[in-house]
Amino acid sequence: MNPAIAEIDWSHALASDPGISVAIVSRDGEVIFANPGAFSLFGADDQAPVEGKHLNELFHPEFARERMEWITSVAEWRKTLRVRHIYQGRDIVSTMIPLASPAGRSHVLVVSRSATPNDPASSVEEVETEFIDLGRLASLSNRELEVLVLLGHGRNVPETARMLYRSPRTIERHKEEIGRKLGASTIAEIVKIVNTVGLTVDHLDLKRLEALNPELKPSDEAEFNDVQAAQ
Repeated sequence: MNPAIAEIDWSHALASDPGISVAIVSRDGEVIFANPGAFSLFGADDQAPVEGKHLNELFHPEFARERMEWITSVAEWRKTLRVRHIYQGRDIVSTMIPLASPAGRSHVLVVSRSATPNDPASSVEEVETEFIDLGRLASLSNRELEVLVLLGHGRNVPETARMLYRSPRTIERHKEEIGRKLGASTIAEIVKIVNTVGLTVDHLDLKRLEALNPELKPSDEAEFNDVQAAQ
């Protein structure tokens, strides 16, 4: 190893960018390490005891099961996998990389970040998720979500009505309800939400769930302080 690399304080380096989540997970699903960005990106309380926990303790059982399948595959076959998924209403890219372990245990490095609209194509094998965590958009019914996505991708009300076999008046009512729930009453605001979240019509077929164990979420007071600090 290059001496310059050996002298790097990796714990400090990995803590320097809150927008990048870095976690090390064992083949058995135990979290060995999680940097501050992992708490920020995945919406967990930064005081929550995460290291030493199994993924089943941190996430919804089905969500954890899917990720365990990927981690097992990465560790067993020593290949890198990539997934782009909607988590708490955010478009996230996660890359799972096999790590060599001196002790003989298999570990996987999971690096996650917010996706961008112009993310370049990757040569890494991609896997598809069965689930979607809509975050604040979870207040929408399935029909309202369909309307949101279609309007957000440039369909007007009559076109959306034809595609969903509903009347334009019904679509207008759904649009009004979307505006009431999300505070987005204009088409431009709806387009912005859909683009920001990265929603497509393909996401409408995914199973909706709340991924993070509710016990690990920040308190209302902590969330308020985070909002105030960001303003």
